[in-house]
Amino acid sequence: MIRLLVLDVDGTMTDGGVYYDATGNELKKFAIKDGAGLVLARTAGIRVMICTGRECEAVRRRAADLKITDIYQNVGKKAAFLRDFMAGNGFARDDVAYCGDDLNDLAAMALCGFVACPADAAPEVRARADYICPQRGGEGAVRGAVEKILRKWAEVKDKGYAGIVGLDADFEGKIIGKDFPVAVTETTLSGYYAAGGTGDKKLVYRTDIIHAYPEYPVFEGEKYVSLAYKYLLIDQDHKLAVLNEVLCNVEYQPDGSSNNMLRQYLKNPQGFAFWRVVKMQHPESFKRLLLDCIHYCSSSQIVGNRNYIKESPHKLLTVLCTPAGWMLTGYIMRKAGQ
Repeated sequence: MIRLLVLDVDGTMTDGGVYYDATGNELKKFAIKDGAGLVLARTAGIRVMICTGRECEAVRRRAADLKITDIYQNVGKKAAFLRDFMAGNGFARDDVAYCGDDLNDLAAMALCGFVACPADAAPEVRARADYICPQRGGEGAVRGAVEKILRKWAEVKDKGYAGIVGLDADFEGKIIGKDFPVAVTETTLSGYYAAGGTGDKKLVYRTDIIHAYPEYPVFEGEKYVSLAYKYLLIDQDHKLAVLNEVLCNVEYQPDGSSNNMLRQYLKNPQGFAFWRVVKMQHPESFKRLLLDCIHYCSSSQIVGNRNYIKESPHKLLTVLCTPAGWMLTGYIMRKAGQ
């Protein structure tokens, strides 16, 4: 679970504006709702840090009001500072969450296991974030980043769940795919899709559960292995608590992996072949097994693996699917512009 929450100030805890009184003192507007969310985080045992590139007495006073003792201002290189802080205080990547809004937060975000941002954050930050708050900076975005998840987890933490699954929506509030049936309070991710569910969902896993399963493999020259690899393994042992509310607003980029999947097949054939083997070991249905086997044949053909039949968990089916795999390979190469 998250043990440290790192907060930017300007544009995250505030609206990003700079105000001056009649004597030239700098003023900032903070959202009272954020304070309530941070109290909730501390109650859950999460250490809260303020890390900002500017220095202002108003920030120090707000931190004192919230009883935040880890306040670091005028930090020019946030990533280097945070890396040293994590190493010196025993925090691993998956122990740390970061909430920020602008480009100077990106390098520090890369060190953290969970990243949140306000709704009006820079496009590059929104593309990187695991959770995009419905609120704008200074309007309760920090509270939005922690409140729903922590309250739901408080309800279910003693029931053995691997974590929480919630909804994604676009910036107009339209649910991505389908929401959950009202009567469903728990599910596995694969079980949801097998029952007819569609669309990306927001997953919040316990850190100890994530660490208990094999790491994602690395294939030389490739950059993609399906995130669902671990999720499928976890599904075999644990369920997720359902939170039938929007946890994240998402924006699909024109050059993102979802819109360029055929190119991903060509660029990362070993990663996809590996993923298909795992799915074939845990089939949802015979139809799904057949489709995964065809894709396994295709990815193996693209990478030039002559031993793919021998390495398959379903050898006879792989032999039968090989012609269809060649057809799929030809289709991928034509459509991807090869």
